[in-house]
Amino acid sequence: MVSDQPIRVAIIGLGFEAEFIPIYQNYLGAELCAICRRDRKGLDESGDRYGVETRFTDYRRLLEDPNMDAVAILGSYFEPKKDSRPLISPGS
Repeated sequence: MVSDQPIRVAIIGLGFEAEFIPIYQNYLGAELCAICRRDRKGLDESGDRYGVETRFTDYRRLLEDPNMDAVAILGSYFEPKKDSRPLISPGS
């Protein structure tokens, strides 16, 4: 069954990858709902520049937010063996 509702996406990791934000904002069928970056200053600069209100410095807090359907991981934010398990667990 195809939904008329956009897929709500959050982006984790926004070094130079912040330039991907407009791609998600303008992608038909997607809605950028949150961004996450460890560096608060850089996070706020990206959020302010692209008008993203919901911001996280800890990806685990982002994953607790029920207002998203998918997560895009950009950059080298994660240590795959340690950090990716919450992303692939059912119900996460």
